[in-house]
Amino acid sequence: MNIHALMRVVLVLLLLSPALMAQVVVFWQPGFPTVASRPVDRATLSAALRPTFVDLKALQAAGALDKAELLVLPYGSAVPADAWKAIEDYLQHGGNLLVLGGQPLHVPVTQEGTTFVEGRPQDTYARSLDLRHTYEVPVAPDAHFTWRQGYDFAMTPTVEAEKFFTVEGGLNGLGYMVDNTGSRVAAPVIVIDRKTGSRVVCLDFQPAAGYWASEAGRALIREAAGYARQGSTSLSVETLFSALRPKERPQITVQLQQAKPQRARYVSSSYPRQGS
Repeated sequence: MNIHALMRVVLVLLLLSPALMAQVVVFWQPGFPTVASRPVDRATLSAALRPTFVDLKALQAAGALDKAELLVLPYGSAVPADAWKAIEDYLQHGGNLLVLGGQPLHVPVTQEGTTFVEGRPQDTYARSLDLRHTYEVPVAPDAHFTWRQGYDFAMTPTVEAEKFFTVEGGLNGLGYMVDNTGSRVAAPVIVIDRKTGSRVVCLDFQPAAGYWASEAGRALIREAAGYARQGSTSLSVETLFSALRPKERPQITVQLQQAKPQRARYVSSSYPRQGS
C-alpha cells in the first residue's frame, strides 16, 4: 500500500466517524441577552445546522447533552451561568462547543425571576478553557478573511464586522483578517483543542447588522460547526526502523485518534520504499 492509498484509508475513517453524523444542540432561550454580537434568528440556525434547540431548564436537566456532539451558544459574550456546571461537565467529558460572536464566555447571565441579568465582564468562565484576557483590536476596512493555511474549507466566506476581538490563552487562529500588506491583524475564528478530547471554536467578533442571516454568515456558522463537532483529533505516523537496507519493506504505523476512546481509529500498514 503506498502513502496515497494509506491516507485515503485515513480519510474514509474520518468520514465514517459518528462525530459527523451526531446531534447538534443549540441553547435557545427567549429573553436571553446577546452581548457584543448580533442576535441570530432561529431560522438561520436551523438552515445552517439542523439542530435540536434546548432552553435553560432543559440544558440544566441531567443527561441533556449525553447524545450531543456539539453545543452551540449563539448569544455572543453571554454565558448561561445557571447552566455552566452542565456545560463544563460536558466539555470535561469530550463534548464540543461553538460560540457565535462576542468575547468567549465573558459576561455571565443569570435568571432572576422572569428576567435575565448580565453580570460584569470577567474571565471566571473563560479560564476553564485557558482563555485569560480579551480586548478589541482595530482592523482596516479593506482587510479580507482567509482560513489558516492548510485548513481550507469548502467555502471561504467574507466576514463583515463592527468590532474584532483578540483573545489570549491556549488557542490557535483558524481564520484570519489579513490587511493589504499581508499581515494578520485579527483572528475572527479561533480554536481550542483540549486534552479532554473536546474542541471549542469561537467566532470572536461583533458582526454587522444582518450578517448572520446572510449567505456568508450562514456559511461561516456551518463551516465552524463542522470543524468543531469533529472534536480534537491527532494523527501520527511512526516507522519501526530508522534505516532500511536496499529493497527492504518499511513497517509504518499510522494512528488516528479522535476525541473519545470509543471513537478512536487505528490503521497499520506496510509499503515498499519508493524508488527501491
